[in-house]
Amino acid sequence: SPKIYMLLATAPLLLAANGAMSVESFLAKAEPLAKAGTFAVFNSDYRAVMAEMKSASQSYRAELASQAKAGQVPHSCPPEKVSMSSNEVLDLMRAVPIAERKTTSVRQAFANAMKKRFPCPVKKG
Repeated sequence: SPKIYMLLATAPLLLAANGAMSVESFLAKAEPLAKAGTFAVFNSDYRAVMAEMKSASQSYRAELASQAKAGQVPHSCPPEKVSMSSNEVLDLMRAVPIAERKTTSVRQAFANAMKKRFPCPVKKG
């Protein structure tokens, strides 16, 4: 399957005004794309899925920047750039329990996954 890399924005950007997509809706669109392989780019859902992931990553980075500006302990500590394959993105969405997928947004699932993947070092002292 093709690698779809997400470079997480380092500067906060304005988010789309439309409603957040649920994990259930995201998977319903993204899983057929994964099966389509290189032909996924021709599917009408491709742009929606990519836009949702971009929005989720921007929202996540904006929240981290807001926390840093306020002098708060950050939610998580990712490197400046994070690359994820389409399979990795699907796996983190599939990690959301089925019963919670309808009520969990892609943004929430992404932020939760980043918190697990990139915990901040514990300061000793």
